[in-house]
Amino acid sequence: MTLNGIIDDVRANLELGKFESEAAVRQSIVERLLRALNWPTHDPQIVFPEYGVENRKVDYALCYPESSPRAFVEAKTIGRIREGI
Repeated sequence: MTLNGIIDDVRANLELGKFESEAAVRQSIVERLLRALNWPTHDPQIVFPEYGVENRKVDYALCYPESSPRAFVEAKTIGRIREGI
């Protein structure tokens, strides 16, 4: 499926209320989009889950090269974005 197709599918599933937890958002939105963007979600040294930053954890650190974070991704339950830091 193309990136646009994934975005359309995610949008449709959002409207249906299918993502009821943060874990569902991570699995069905974030990881799916990362794979579509060719991030190797199977490699924890590149897509580093639960990465520690300043005594907290972010859901993902995107590392390039390995183990060198370049971006962080924090997922939240739909409607709970204000809880993100």
